[in-house]
Amino acid sequence: MPANPSGWVQTFLIPGNRVTTPGLEYKIEVKDGKGHTQVFGPKVISVFDVPKYKSERTGTNFPNDHKIKTITIDPYKDLYVIHWDDLEGADYYQVFINNQLVIETPVNFFPSEEKINQGEKILIKAIRNEKIIAEKEKF
Repeated sequence: MPANPSGWVQTFLIPGNRVTTPGLEYKIEVKDGKGHTQVFGPKVISVFDVPKYKSERTGTNFPNDHKIKTITIDPYKDLYVIHWDDLEGADYYQVFINNQLVIETPVNFFPSEEKINQGEKILIKAIRNEKIIAEKEKF
């Protein structure tokens, strides 16, 4: 996607026919001439309500009740949206369906185009500093 520079502002356009999901995740990396990089994001744009993603996190101790307590599946148009509890300390989540990793995402939902049937195994893992801090299964 070509950039259109306007002074120090860069504009990127994603054509509508290239957007095939109800959400977009992006990040911006800025490099100076000395080799330093500053990262902003990731950020999420979605047709769903999205909790604010916190990119700077500190600490590793969590209370004992710091768990994913619920997983729900809600139909939305032609999608099946998996929702789970948002954990303050999670950098991102891994979503597994029937033991297959489907996505890693910074938000606490995943819109699936595939119908999720009763008895299928859904596993959500909350990750922080590349370690699992919580997980929850639903059948």
